[in-house]
Amino acid sequence: MRKKSGVVVKTGVFLAAFVLQAILPGYADDAYTAGVKLLTAKNFNAACQSFQSAVKQDPKNSMAYYYLGLSRHYMGDRNGAMSIYRQVVKGFPGTVAANQALSAIATLDPSAAAAAQQGRSGYPSASSGSSNASQGRQWQGGGQEAPYGRSAANDLIPDETRVYFTKESNCFVFDVTVNNRPIKMLFDTGAESTVLGRNHMKELGLPVPTGKAHGEAHGVGEGGAQKVWMSKADVSLSNITRKNFPIMVQEYMPGMPLLGQTFFQDFKYTVDNAAHCIHFVKRSRDSGGSIYASLNNDKNAVPFRRMGNEIVVDTEVNGKKIPMFFDTGASGVALSPEHLRQLGLEIPDDATTSMSQGIAGDTLCKMFPVSSLKVGPIEKRNFEIGVVMQSNMPYPLLGQTAYSDYQYTIDYNKKLIYFVRR
Repeated sequence: MRKKSGVVVKTGVFLAAFVLQAILPGYADDAYTAGVKLLTAKNFNAACQSFQSAVKQDPKNSMAYYYLGLSRHYMGDRNGAMSIYRQVVKGFPGTVAANQALSAIATLDPSAAAAAQQGRSGYPSASSGSSNASQGRQWQGGGQEAPYGRSAANDLIPDETRVYFTKESNCFVFDVTVNNRPIKMLFDTGAESTVLGRNHMKELGLPVPTGKAHGEAHGVGEGGAQKVWMSKADVSLSNITRKNFPIMVQEYMPGMPLLGQTFFQDFKYTVDNAAHCIHFVKRSRDSGGSIYASLNNDKNAVPFRRMGNEIVVDTEVNGKKIPMFFDTGASGVALSPEHLRQLGLEIPDDATTSMSQGIAGDTLCKMFPVSSLKVGPIEKRNFEIGVVMQSNMPYPLLGQTAYSDYQYTIDYNKKLIYFVRR
């Protein structure tokens, strides 16, 4: 710990990342571009007018519709925003805009988000992720949306494998290669895509994307929206290799790059904290697999649902229910001030001030204990949480401190997380 301006500041990564992708069409017109700039500048009324013009000029611009809803959301027009978000989910199934809209709906009404997710057509789910890949949906640039991931015919996907990790700031760090160049990456279930910074690409000696950015990444930190380019590379973890694999390249990324959901979507896996190992088992296997994912452990199974590629579990804080993202890339449990309000809690005067690092840089974080946190068989008493002062998380992040003393298996086929105390 060190002191900064008389305030106790704890250094180190608190949040590895929470990435909400907003891919911008490559053919963005003047009204759309102006709207993005106005929205970034928090001039919401003017941004709303620009996006209204943008959707009239191009009714197929899904992100213009989403940003129109977001502008109204920030203006306080909850009903108008909700109506537009629903239109995006229904009218542009399977796109990044639909994922963004669904996340936004969840911040306004979680039950409405569940209904929207069940009622949408063609929206990618845990069971349809591989089929999307088999249909050849690959990002081609231009005005097309970027996919969350896919399996290529020449990928190397073993039936099962064990990969060992080290721990840094309570997060899992893997030795990965990108185009045969070694780099350390965070294993992050809270990142929808595999993400590197342009700074990482330079360190690796790989070509850095140039030209107009394809989108923006939003997350924790005071740096605001970060420009994003889509690229492709061969990415390998132990004997798992993704060939010509879609990655997001951020303008600048503090900390380590992220090995996100797109990379390990074909596996169920068990995290063994004691052995510092993750056991990956191919999802298509009918038998075998993790010793923890057995029917004998059903009493310790926690159901989850998908929001885009994110894993959402139901938790309780001080006896009040709230959904959270299950996020191995977060070292602790993090909420926004809005989540705190939903729980009827306030930041106490004696809360510790620390710094939290996300994809958009550092931001202030207030740390204090709550009486209890519960998820499935896990219950923590006098448990420390963090309130991230600058974030746009639709749900809080359930990070490593909540379950680091457990082994757990994430089974995407059954949509269950099996916890075993060790």
